[in-house]
Amino acid sequence: MTKEKDKKTMKDKEIALIFAKKNKFSMVVSKKDDAGHVYFEAYALDGPECSLVTAPKKIVVTEGKAAWMEK
Repeated sequence: MTKEKDKKTMKDKEIALIFAKKNKFSMVVSKKDDAGHVYFEAYALDGPECSLVTAPKKIVVTEGKAAWMEK
């Protein structure tokens, strides 16, 4: 079961990264909330020192589609 979950998380991370890059973000980090649900944070980095340009935005992947997480 864990291998299947890890495989799904990696596939979802790929989907989240494609979505993030289309929206001008540079990288995606996977996170878990208190309930154990996986979500992703997208970061926009800029410059030679890779400084953070904007605050991270949360992405959720559901049924193979990525979207910004509602607040």
